[in-house]
Amino acid sequence: MIKLFRKYHLSFKSRGGYTLAWKALLRLIIASAIIIGILLILQSTITDFSETVKLFIFKWRPRFVLVLFFASESLLGLIPPDFFIAWSHSFTHDLGMLTVLAVISYAGGIVSYLIGLKIGANEKVNDYFKKKFASHLHKVYQYGGIIIVFSAIFPLPYSMVCMAAGTVKYSFKKLLIYGLTRFIRFFGYAIIVYNII
Repeated sequence: MIKLFRKYHLSFKSRGGYTLAWKALLRLIIASAIIIGILLILQSTITDFSETVKLFIFKWRPRFVLVLFFASESLLGLIPPDFFIAWSHSFTHDLGMLTVLAVISYAGGIVSYLIGLKIGANEKVNDYFKKKFASHLHKVYQYGGIIIVFSAIFPLPYSMVCMAAGTVKYSFKKLLIYGLTRFIRFFGYAIIVYNII
């Protein structure tokens, strides 16, 4: 067991995994601090901040928001999930809606992977994708499952990494397993966001 751990440790270290982990953790701390800072400023300057947020949120129909979120999580992750996590708190069963969002995000990653497979099969599109998203492809080649886990938990482009994984034909089974860490992101962020709103 110790030999196996040392083997993984040395492999992780030689591929720069600890540097990547440190950078991802730093991004998480900075992103969380910015979000908390913005929410605290808004809370101190706007009277009845929680009610104002709820009024804004209730203008959107849940079905529309869920479709928008699925589209975002499937196509390059254009909208940060943090806004949707805050939105889920407006429901009576907020943890139920949060779970729905986490499942949608997980499914969006799978769709991104399948899009990546299609991109990889088309020579012209694949060449363009390789030039445009070379850094993401390089990270998938270099770190494999580690980058999928980090992008699922930390503020890294999860959808892009899943798409890159599909393009390089990364193991679909491993993607499904490592992608489950996406749930940690949602419930972890909810602990912070729910206590502020």
